[in-house]
Amino acid sequence: MKKYLLPLFLTGLSLHVSAQNVQRSTGSESDVQREKCISLGLGTTGVSLEGKMGLNQHFNARLGVSFLPVSYSGPLTLDGVKTTANITANLGKVSLLGEYKPFNTLPIRLVGGVGYVFSASPSATLKPTQSYKLGQTTLSPNELGEMKIGANWQGIAPYLGVAFCRDFPKHKFNVNVDLGTYFLPKPTTTWEGTKLLNDNQSNEQQLDQNLSGYRWFPELKISLNYKIGN
Repeated sequence: MKKYLLPLFLTGLSLHVSAQNVQRSTGSESDVQREKCISLGLGTTGVSLEGKMGLNQHFNARLGVSFLPVSYSGPLTLDGVKTTANITANLGKVSLLGEYKPFNTLPIRLVGGVGYVFSASPSATLKPTQSYKLGQTTLSPNELGEMKIGANWQGIAPYLGVAFCRDFPKHKFNVNVDLGTYFLPKPTTTWEGTKLLNDNQSNEQQLDQNLSGYRWFPELKISLNYKIGN
């Protein structure tokens, strides 16, 4: 039995030395896990703040939040009628994404995951600023009233995209580019009015149909990354 111990010992020692050489040349798994960074981004989905951590040599995890404020107050012509419009469309979401690095030499990553849209309810209040002729009767803006139109895309939104450049800074800072799209929930709409503009049930149904296909929300984002730790 003893004559087999020396070959087994030498074989185990050689495997241990080989594993240490591989770790020195490629970096250990724990080295990858310790890579972390925070990112400040700007893009089509607004301003974002995100944290990223390396899980292994091929996968990273990202958790972030973004907000896009949009507002407008001023003149707007709708179907030939001049109005004063007050429009708001604030979009807010949180996202949990995973990155997969299929190539060791190319700085390209496949990104997939899910977002939760907690704020996506654009609304517009329109008030006519000119008279409107109905048959032989001319109606003043005050007689017409005003109308308020709204939509809501709140809910779960899957994401698929591609990321470019190094996933983590080599020193302290680097830049990333994301290109992808969220698939928003089917929207619900409202159409309310006052005075002569108060009967809008048919318009609300038509608005539902018109917006039912508007669910893709593209994202083009540039992020500045700051590496945490060494």
